Amino acid sequence: MPSLGLRPYIVYGVGRDQGETSAFTRAMHAAALGEAYEIPFSGRFCFQYTSDVAEIFIRCAENAIEGALTSDISTRLESVEDVVAAIRTELPEARISVADRFRPGPEAGFDNGPVERLLGEVPATPLASGVKATIDGFRRTTAASEAEAQSL
Repeated sequence: MPSLGLRPYIVYGVGRDQGETSAFTRAMHAAALGEAYEIPFSGRFCFQYTSDVAEIFIRCAENAIEGALTSDISTRLESVEDVVAAIRTELPEARISVADRFRPGPEAGFDNGPVERLLGEVPATPLASGVKATIDGFRRTTAASEAEAQSL
């Protein structure tokens, strides 16, 4: 049966608010609100921005697939400390810390070749750009909520 199993790793961005690995989005949200937050673990992972993952899923659904395939979405590993650094680039005063709890993850063996062969170039927002977009999204949402509250 023609099928494609996509394997996102850690997806972050506005709207990603459930599960353990949503901690990265929660850290960005806390930073945008000026609140402290501790990411509960450290390690190296593939981080994928929400809109990239959504676009990949949609484009895959629009394509004819031959065979039964599986594919990672990204192969680029970055550390939790890289996420914190990207947050602090946007908000130097951010009070984001990382717990002293290493979470092991795979360091090799990622393969996004099947999805690239199907779609060609796939979106891969750099971490710093995705963090900025996420923080900006939370700022806009907060400003809109505050404006609405004031109008009531």
